[in-house]
Amino acid sequence: MHPVSSDAGRLSSAQRRPSSAAVLSQAASGVVVVVAGAVLVGWALDVASLKGVLPGLVTMKPNTALAFVLSGVSVWLSSGGGPGRTRTAQRRIALACAVVVAVIGLLTLVEYLTGLDLGIDQRLYAESPGAVGTFAPGRMAPTTALNFLMIGLALVLLDARVPRELVALLVLGTGAIGLLSLVGYVYGVTALYGLASYTQMALNTAVMFIVLGVGVISARPDREPIAALFSGTVGGAVLRRLLPAAIGIPLVLGWLVLSGYRAGLYDAVFGLTFFALADIVILAVIIWWHATALHRADAARRSAEDAARNLNVELERRAVELEAANRELEAFSYSVSHDLWAPLRAIQGFSRVLVEDHAARLDAEGHRVLGIVTENTRKMGVLIDDLLGFSRISRQQVEPTTIDMTRLAQTVVAECRQLEPDRDVTVTIDPLPVARGDLPMIRQALTNLVSNAFKFTRPRPDARIEIGGEAGPTETVYLVRDNGVGFDPRHSDQLFKVFQRLHGSTEFEGTGIGLAIVARVAHRHGGRVWADGREGEGATFAFALPHEEGTGDA
Repeated sequence: MHPVSSDAGRLSSAQRRPSSAAVLSQAASGVVVVVAGAVLVGWALDVASLKGVLPGLVTMKPNTALAFVLSGVSVWLSSGGGPGRTRTAQRRIALACAVVVAVIGLLTLVEYLTGLDLGIDQRLYAESPGAVGTFAPGRMAPTTALNFLMIGLALVLLDARVPRELVALLVLGTGAIGLLSLVGYVYGVTALYGLASYTQMALNTAVMFIVLGVGVISARPDREPIAALFSGTVGGAVLRRLLPAAIGIPLVLGWLVLSGYRAGLYDAVFGLTFFALADIVILAVIIWWHATALHRADAARRSAEDAARNLNVELERRAVELEAANRELEAFSYSVSHDLWAPLRAIQGFSRVLVEDHAARLDAEGHRVLGIVTENTRKMGVLIDDLLGFSRISRQQVEPTTIDMTRLAQTVVAECRQLEPDRDVTVTIDPLPVARGDLPMIRQALTNLVSNAFKFTRPRPDARIEIGGEAGPTETVYLVRDNGVGFDPRHSDQLFKVFQRLHGSTEFEGTGIGLAIVARVAHRHGGRVWADGREGEGATFAFALPHEEGTGDA
């Protein structure tokens, strides 16, 4: 059972590992929470440098900082991957935070539209009248309130059954207003981050809206129209490479040109001309560079389609050869079942004639030799039957069905007890998970394992056999454990090969094909087999079946 636990642990770790988009979302939300939390600390301790970015600029209001903290928490929880109850609890807390954010934005807009003071602006910390860029003490800007209303609604509708474009538009609208305000600060245009005499949007507020928008978008990277940005397609690569350049380069160039103009280095016409030419040259170089890279990638992709086409042709040829080989195998099986059995039956018939009609004429040595002939003929018949069984397993079509493995195990054990009615064997059958597979094949595999356990526990006066099972994340394992003679673990890889035996035929009967049949059954179902044991300490044989229907080697 150790291999199952190990595989389950590795898979669970992989499932718990967040995607790159989830990491980006959590990082963005973390930044928002930390910055907004620092602003709240600034208000609590009256530290001006924490409230705003620079002296003389409007500060981030307490309500704004609180809404950012709640938004960041909501995004963090929405991008998490907790299973079951944990995931449900996370989503409920995220929804509650999002609703509060939307309500804060809505109530502030109501204050602006109606001229009423709802008493929410100074609820956390009081701000002195006459603060820079502030319409009413403690009140956030109307654009800030609108953004919180939109981002709150986006988070509420994140997993709701609404058009996915609606959530994207709300988030992009929030980011666009934040970017507009940021550009206003960069270019020194007050009208872009302040409306008339109303409260202005703070610089750190504008930046946090952009970061928050990135976090919300990254929380659901599979949603249209954002999905292309996170996809592994050529379009996704182009977006990820060119979008930052398309936004950042004009912004930086514009600031440089405007700074030169304000410094008196040139007039407005020259500055505008320089801006246009520099923008064209830089963007053209970037586009050309990316186009060249895409050209090389497309050439490599075409070469890989060609390779795939050639591989398909080769696979088709191999399939034809395999079909011919299967026909030859069927012909061989027919020959074995008829041509080899015919002389064996003749030998068996003549042996019976000698025993029944001429026994008196045979001396002791003759009886001994005749007994050897009869026994070896019987063994040859068993070997032929086992080979035919192995051949049928290889060629038989897998017809999956749901199998009650507990009942099947009980039936197999009862049949094994009937073959050895005088033995006292303690058999424990644990409740087994149901299996999905071909019933005759699975029955044959389980029968071979249980009969082996009965056989190899014969030297034990207290023979014990345990049949168990465990459902893992991707596969279900069934095992048969006994306290029999065991085997040398150094040779465990030989157990499931045809004719491979770790015990002599004089010790235990058998042809060395039974475990090979078990392995072939497991492989036909897309599963696997393994064994563990020690000489004189018993053995454990197990096979695993995948949860989804699979096909192994033919």
